[in-house]
Amino acid sequence: MEITSNSNNMYNLHIRKLLTDMQASYDAGTIDNNVLNFQDRLDKLAATYQNNDSLGKLRYKLYEAQAYLHYFKGDNSLALKFIDEAVKIRGETFKGAVNLEDFISNKRHNSNVPPKHLPIDGWLAFLVFCLGVGVLYNIYQSFTGWGNFSLLTPAVNAVYPGLYSLTVAEQIAPILAVIFGIAVIILIFQRKKLARTLGIIFLICTVLWTGIDYSIATNMFANNTAAQNAINSGSASEFRLVIPAILWSCYLIFSKKVKRVLVIK
Repeated sequence: MEITSNSNNMYNLHIRKLLTDMQASYDAGTIDNNVLNFQDRLDKLAATYQNNDSLGKLRYKLYEAQAYLHYFKGDNSLALKFIDEAVKIRGETFKGAVNLEDFISNKRHNSNVPPKHLPIDGWLAFLVFCLGVGVLYNIYQSFTGWGNFSLLTPAVNAVYPGLYSLTVAEQIAPILAVIFGIAVIILIFQRKKLARTLGIIFLICTVLWTGIDYSIATNMFANNTAAQNAINSGSASEFRLVIPAILWSCYLIFSKKVKRVLVIK
């Protein structure tokens, strides 16, 4: 009788320890990394005690542990099947079964409730403000840029055959920037994950276009000192936007806050 009692005590101790460890891992968010380990421990307990007739109804705890492991894994259907089996073996319901059924019922109820979104504040709010300023600036650029076409006389086009294409591109670029900027702002307020991807692409393209535009213009007017001075003067403000664009790109790539706020697919 004493041997049987010690065996049952060890069984209860192992089961309790397993359930405690699973709960701790679930609370810490590491359950996915430890599922195989917990399943292995449970399988070993089952192999040791499953056919132990002295346990009697206590075998229900193996099924209870398996039910909780499936619950922690997110498989509610299997969790309910194992907890029902545990109740059958025990011959009556018990607190662990009631708790698990309540957990699953509440989770299903809460899954139908729209999640409470995190606020758009801090650096993310400042990014939205900067994008808004950028939209206004590019609207101004798109309106004032039309005056550059008056400089494209036949004589100028003959000397600089690529100038017309460059001028057209420089007129289209701010219009595209306005469209992308507004799109990113709207997607951020909608908490769309696409806002992060589109924002990164938009900012990186801004950096690349600034460099490409400056490089083409300086090469085209390499022998024109007056034009070079005008390009350098006009490009100074453009290049001041490059560093912020790079920093904001890094922010969108690495910020955990952005990933937590932008949650809707």
